[in-house]
Amino acid sequence: MRRLLIALVAGLGLAFAAVVPAYATVFQTYGSGVNVRADAYLSSAVVGTLSGPTSIDVDCQKQGDLVSNSDGTSSWWAHVPALGGYVTVVYVAIPQDQLPGVPICGDGPPPETGDITLADVQAMFGSRIVNPSIVQTGLPSLNQAMRDANINTPYRKAAFLATLVHESRLEYNIRERSATPGCTAAAGTSS
Repeated sequence: MRRLLIALVAGLGLAFAAVVPAYATVFQTYGSGVNVRADAYLSSAVVGTLSGPTSIDVDCQKQGDLVSNSDGTSSWWAHVPALGGYVTVVYVAIPQDQLPGVPICGDGPPPETGDITLADVQAMFGSRIVNPSIVQTGLPSLNQAMRDANINTPYRKAAFLATLVHESRLEYNIRERSATPGCTAAAGTSS
């Protein structure tokens, strides 16, 4: 199945466009319900699920638990910073069991990156960003807060942004109720 998908994509000349950091390589997953895990192990927490074929920006790979499906077996896992975790390579549309041209995680520090832009946020989180104008307004303070907290690598930024999106969709005007009746607290960053 994996080889058939690769041949189909190559035969149709499809290109997958995305905002890709210079250090990342884009791959396509296949299948539905593919879990994104916090680490390269089946016992690791599920931090997301891919509903269907998805373009992923992989910055490194590492060996972990062996995973098999009808198309093959692999113990390699792709680190996808924008998703805050790892996807087993067995569901990546490649003929090998290891990603070609992708470094092993931990072979040197990840490069520091510049400020996060609205385009970066939209590429990472898509439709989860309901009001881009609010996000754009808050980006200068968000970027400053990340610099102040030494959140300066792709891994740190991905984890931090995933938390913010989960908590507030990066909208700085969202309020949520606390456990105490009549009290509200701002959701989002406080910088």
